Amino acid sequence: MYILVATDLSKGSVPAGQFAFEFAEQLDDVSSSVTVSHVVRTQYADLLDGGPNLQDPETQEEITNKVTGWLQRNVDRHGRNFHVELCKGRPAEALSELARAEGADWLAVGRSGRGALAKAVVGSTSESLGHNPPCNLAVCHPAGLDWDGSPRFAVGVDFTETSGRALREAARFAKQVGGSLDILHIVAPPTYETYPFESLVVEEPRVHNMDELVSHLSGELDRFIDKHGEALEGLEWRSNTLTGYPTKELTDFADEHSLDGIFLGAAGRSAVADFLLGSVVRGILKNMNTNVFLTQPA
Repeated sequence: MYILVATDLSKGSVPAGQFAFEFAEQLDDVSSSVTVSHVVRTQYADLLDGGPNLQDPETQEEITNKVTGWLQRNVDRHGRNFHVELCKGRPAEALSELARAEGADWLAVGRSGRGALAKAVVGSTSESLGHNPPCNLAVCHPAGLDWDGSPRFAVGVDFTETSGRALREAARFAKQVGGSLDILHIVAPPTYETYPFESLVVEEPRVHNMDELVSHLSGELDRFIDKHGEALEGLEWRSNTLTGYPTKELTDFADEHSLDGIFLGAAGRSAVADFLLGSVVRGILKNMNTNVFLTQPA
C-alpha cells in the first residue's frame, strides 16, 4: 500500500498526515509506505526568476528539513519511516501528476484553510482534486477517525459503475480498519417538466406516487448490493433508502450517526461543469463534518 500525503506545513494538513500514518499502522504491513509531499506554489513573481530551484541541493535540503520538522512536531508516525517528495507548481495539478506517476493507492489532503472569498474565486486544492482524483482521495477532517474503536462509514450510491467502485473501495477500507458500513441511496424530491403550448406552460410531475418510487428504488438498491456482494463478505453493513436532497441527507446522516467518514464516487467532471451544474461531491466537501473519501470515476 502506497499512501501519499500532502502538506502545506499548516495546521490544516495535520489531519492528513495523521490519517496517512495511522492507516499504514492499521494495515500492519511492512510493504506499506508513506510519502510526504510538499508543493512549492508557483507565484506570479516567480514568472520572472523561476522561483525556488528544487534542483539545487541546498534549497532541496532546506525545504525537506522544514517538512520533516513539521511532521515531527505535529504527527504521530508510530515510528514508521517516510520519504519526502518536493514538487513545484499548482498544488492540485502537481499532486495529481505525482500520485499517478508513483502509482499511489491513496492521496491524503487536509480541508482548505483559505478564506471563503478565496475559495469562491479559485477553489481549494481538495475541491480541485475531488473533480477527478488520481487515486483514492482522503479529504481529512480535524475530528479525525476512531482508529481504536469500531469506526462507522457510509457510502452513497446511485447504481452507476462509478458508485459501484466507491462501494467496493468503501468495503475494502472498512474491513482493513475494522469498521462497519452503511450503504445509502438518496431519492430526490420529484422534479417537474414544462411543456410550452402556445402561451401556456403546463407543469406535470414525473413522479405521482413517492411511496411507490421509494419502494421501487429500495428494490434496486438490494439488487445493486447483491451485484457487489463479494466485496461485502465478512463486513458488518446496513442499507438505507433516504428521501431528500443528496447533500443535505448525507450530511445529516453523517452527523446523526457520528460517522467517521463517507465514501463517494467522483463524477469526473471539470471544475467549470461542477460550478455550473452543481455536484453532490462539491456540496459534501464544503459541508461535511467528517472525513470524505472519493474514488475515481469508472
